[in-house]
Parts: sequence; structure tokens; C-alpha cells
Amino acid sequence: AHISDVHVGKFTGGRLLSEIAEAANALRPDFTLLTGDLIDFSISDLPAALDMVRKLDARYGVYMCEGNHD
Repeated sequence: AHISDVHVGKFTGGRLLSEIAEAANALRPDFTLLTGDLIDFSISDLPAALDMVRKLDARYGVYMCEGNHD
């Protein structure tokens, strides 16, 4: 599964984060890759973003690289 540009903050949060994790997990992926911009502008949004990441479940792991907003 490939998740990119979630931009947790002003427009992305709450239930939508759970829905993203549920949709990715429903694919039963071998790997889940998060490619940048997990948060938008504020470090205070990081805990909610990491809660979503912790919900991700992939056979061989979840991997992430940071983007320019992170």
C-alpha cells in the first residue's frame, strides 16, 4: 500500500485518519509505504499522525520517508 501527502493538520484528522489506516489494511499489503508530508505545518499534529501510523499493519512492515512538510 502506498500512502502519501496525508498532511495531518487543518484539513486532515480525526476519523479520516482511521479511515486511511483501515483502507490500507483492507488491502492486506506486504508493505505499507508512507512517502512524505505526514503532517502539514505544526509539530503539535504529530501525535495524531503517529497514531494513524501505529494502526497500519503490513506483512513485512511499514516504512516512511519524510517530506518537505515533515
